[in-house]
Amino acid sequence: MKKIFSLFFVALFGILAFSSCQKEEVKPDNNNNGDITGQTSGVNTTIVNADATRITASFAMKPNTNEYSIMIVGAGEITQFARMFGFTVEGYVNAWGLHYTTDTTYTWTEMEPETDYYIYVLSFGSDTILDSTAVRTTINGDGGTASVTITVSEIGDTTARVIVTPNTSTAGFTDMIIEKGVFETLPLDTVMSYLYESPYWYYETDNHLWYTLNPGTDYYALGLAYNANHEWGPLAREEFRTNGSSNAQNISISIYPNPTADLLHVEAPKGARMQILDMKGNMMMNSTESTMNISKLPHGLYMLRITVDGHTTIRPVCKR
Repeated sequence: MKKIFSLFFVALFGILAFSSCQKEEVKPDNNNNGDITGQTSGVNTTIVNADATRITASFAMKPNTNEYSIMIVGAGEITQFARMFGFTVEGYVNAWGLHYTTDTTYTWTEMEPETDYYIYVLSFGSDTILDSTAVRTTINGDGGTASVTITVSEIGDTTARVIVTPNTSTAGFTDMIIEKGVFETLPLDTVMSYLYESPYWYYETDNHLWYTLNPGTDYYALGLAYNANHEWGPLAREEFRTNGSSNAQNISISIYPNPTADLLHVEAPKGARMQILDMKGNMMMNSTESTMNISKLPHGLYMLRITVDGHTTIRPVCKR
């Protein structure tokens, strides 16, 4: 799942709007489904559907309820995040949750399969009540051979759209692109090991526009899937070439140590600009210094892109 808290820091100042519920943390009944005997306000929560990647719930307001806020979190996460920002659980649900004043049905998408979640509901009316409902997503795929198909379109000088589609046996998969020349310099076991340990996992079709590619360069798009028994399928590989003329040249460089856990030394011509990209093409670091401290990067395989006088070369870098 792409983390459901990825927008938390963007909305940080939204927390300051809530001050009326700063009391002792309520410890809700995690299986009450929003139904507390004798309660004249609150919200009834009903799980409509829960599959591998989607959870749908309906919310019905009880008498004397004016509005409510809903939020879904992984098991044990809400207290952690509430403490991080210095708020009670009620304050956190109010600040980050979706707000409604009528009955509604909502579907959360991009959830992780085989994962426990809690739906929190904070209602306002004659009482301020925090309820929670436990729900678990199902397993994806089956015991057949997991595989993905890869299509590449919209190829430009520096861009290409890569669509990776899993088959029905796939429980999860990962993908990346890599320069053909770099791929051929690496042992296949090395490439496979970083696919196995990838931080990017998908459970539905991944449709990604790459925009940091080099012109006139051959690439491989790679995909690897596993089934419901956590058995790996075959490596999928699709070759493509960006448009335009390659600006690569044989730039004299030396990189050491590689792999490294912290400092990466790069001997390159004067004025070289160095960028470290992850395997999804995202910029991780940018430097003109000959020594780069990559200790804060997650372990895995990266690409070091070195540009000198408009010419570019790429070398693999392993962070252990």
